Amino acid sequence: MMDPHDIHKLLEAPLFSGASAEAVTGWLQKIPGSCMRYSPGQVVHFQGDRYDQLILLISGIADARFQDLSGKIMRIETLKGPDAVASAILFSSEQILPVTVTAETELRLLRVPRDLMISLLQRDPQILENLLLDMGDRLAFLAEKVRYLRFASLRQKIAGYLLQQAGRVGDDEEIRLNYTREKLAEMFAVERPSLSRELSRMVDEGLIAISGRYVSLRDREALEEYLQS
Repeated sequence: MMDPHDIHKLLEAPLFSGASAEAVTGWLQKIPGSCMRYSPGQVVHFQGDRYDQLILLISGIADARFQDLSGKIMRIETLKGPDAVASAILFSSEQILPVTVTAETELRLLRVPRDLMISLLQRDPQILENLLLDMGDRLAFLAEKVRYLRFASLRQKIAGYLLQQAGRVGDDEEIRLNYTREKLAEMFAVERPSLSRELSRMVDEGLIAISGRYVSLRDREALEEYLQS
């Protein structure tokens, strides 16, 4: 039987938001096996592994990276407990994991067989809706990430993102970032300190102004020129 503390942590997962805590607890207690532990640097799953059990992170941080045929490695996502890992792959036709998942910190997780996950989704429309929302959000994030791969420099990626956001809201003066700096760094495939340094340079050069999660475009013409270079 699962540890009550682990159950409490999993109940906080977005997957179970709005669902009956009592029902989810009863379902978790029926899952065979026990929670698993991974130390920093340990591989949870290799790219190309069959993925027929949903991983539910309980606590800790994991890193998902993709390696292409040339050997180049790209960070795709940072995963934090409590959250589900690669739920879309579990319900794909091939169920082959496209990334290597590695523990960045001490990691605790639970593996849920696909048939048990399906039975839960059939019984609880709220959890099904949460899962579909998670899949959609991750697909949208990945699509944006791929779009910015065409830019050679970090400044071009930032300029492209800000101009796109400004176009959506129709306002250069108040753009609310729809991602945290951590998520933006993931999307641009850079480390967060590198992103923060470049944003600071752009502020110093009078290209943008930043207040919390709001950005103002001070020199749109210069930002557009970066995309042409």
